[in-house]
Amino acid sequence: GRHGIGSEDHEILDREEIECVAGRGLLDDRFFDYKEDYKGQITLFD
Repeated sequence: GRHGIGSEDHEILDREEIECVAGRGLLDDRFFDYKEDYKGQITLFD
């Protein structure tokens, strides 16, 4: 979340598969190569 500030407008994307790139993130994600050692999180739904 974004404690104390409003949400941003990012759509939820439906994917059949994703590619994880070690040390960089998820291919085609807005945070891919965002910052060195960025501690991002993802949520997966089945």
